[in-house]
Amino acid sequence: MTAFEPYTGLVYLVTKLRQDVTLAGLVGQRVYRGRAKGAQAGPWVVISFVSANDRQSYSDGRVRIWTEIVFQVETWSRTEDPSVVAQIASRVDDVLQNSGGVITGEGYRAGTVWEVVRQQPLLIDPEDDGDVRYERAGGEYVMKVQSA
Repeated sequence: MTAFEPYTGLVYLVTKLRQDVTLAGLVGQRVYRGRAKGAQAGPWVVISFVSANDRQSYSDGRVRIWTEIVFQVETWSRTEDPSVVAQIASRVDDVLQNSGGVITGEGYRAGTVWEVVRQQPLLIDPEDDGDVRYERAGGEYVMKVQSA
């Protein structure tokens, strides 16, 4: 069974971010897919799938070389101070920029992440929920993932 590359990319991002000791000092293990679980005091990191494109071989177009995947990686925090999320977004970028590695395990997740590059930084307008303000910052990251 070949890998489902978007899942391989997600596993890589979550694992890479949760393993960083400095980031863990800022957000603990609060790295989630799509949205935070339950009521969070924060701060936390949310990873969302944006898009993917397969890159085929030049010779016949029938062999997939890799999949280029875009994920949005955002930091959220209940705060009035955008510097809180900017600091965490900066650390996320330090961890992910120009990184790569191998994901092992079941066939549907096994593969190689050849590179991760931020294609644009994000400073997202605050979101208000009653009297609570959420600041958000992060980036869109492009990665090349090859099935094992």
